[in-house]
Amino acid sequence: MIERMIARDNLLLDTPYIRRWRDEGFQDGFQDGLEEGREEGFDKGLKKGSLIARRRSLLEVLAKRFEPPFPLYQEIEEDLSTITNERKLKTLLTTAIQSEDLTAFKNVMDNL
Repeated sequence: MIERMIARDNLLLDTPYIRRWRDEGFQDGFQDGLEEGREEGFDKGLKKGSLIARRRSLLEVLAKRFEPPFPLYQEIEEDLSTITNERKLKTLLTTAIQSEDLTAFKNVMDNL
């Protein structure tokens, strides 16, 4: 508002006071934006790490229980890499633990 009044009245815009005022406002906005960006990045990293951990746990269970051939293991790993819903991965982990065989697990995974 003050800036508009100064511009409207053709007052000098480059005074030391105005420069300091702009610099402080810029720095405050920059710091706020930086902090906001860090928090957002941290949250995204946390979510990504959680998804990776769930996928790894699921693959470990499948490998230990069913000892799938390597090409099938890679196929399942690739399919899991597209799932970004934590609830689905949790359901698949429970399914991997409870399934009688790998075919039963794959049927659930394909229909989820």
